[in-house]
Amino acid sequence: MSAQSNDTDHEQGSDGPAQNNWLCVMCKTQQEHTAQDNLKRQGFTVYLPTAPNKSRKQGRVTPDIKAMFPGYLFIEADLEHQDLSVIRSTLGCIAFLRHGVRPALVPSQVMASIKEAEDVLCGRFEINQGFTPGNKYELMEQGFNGHTATFLALDGKERARVLVTLLNSEHEVKIPISSLGQQLS
Repeated sequence: MSAQSNDTDHEQGSDGPAQNNWLCVMCKTQQEHTAQDNLKRQGFTVYLPTAPNKSRKQGRVTPDIKAMFPGYLFIEADLEHQDLSVIRSTLGCIAFLRHGVRPALVPSQVMASIKEAEDVLCGRFEINQGFTPGNKYELMEQGFNGHTATFLALDGKERARVLVTLLNSEHEVKIPISSLGQQLS
């Protein structure tokens, strides 16, 4: 993640603490990183969500990192005390998204979801979590107490894929990680 905090963003004025909001900035084509660097130089807290990507160059597929939302990045700004008109003339930026004449605010819950999605896509969460593929674990899920499940793999941050034997046949199901109990020998 490319977030940077700046002490001047959190200064207190005569009206009390600064109220920072997240805004979405439209960028010129493939200039998100240029816009990010220039906005940081101007003192904005900038967040450019990224995701792994595969690109084809000369017949070869190579992994790389691309913007999660091509043409957009997010800044945290104090609408009352920061001059947002500089964004239009910042190299790499076009303008920020608006709702009428006012800047469109991005709710903090949406920002948290974007950051979590970026963590999942980039594999920044703990992949192992102590579970070993092929091992059997006790199920703690209501209705399945006493059954065992064979762990296959993690499916995201909070879920696991397991094999459960029901009616003499194995079924692959996805369950919350919290439903896996002790490892059985």
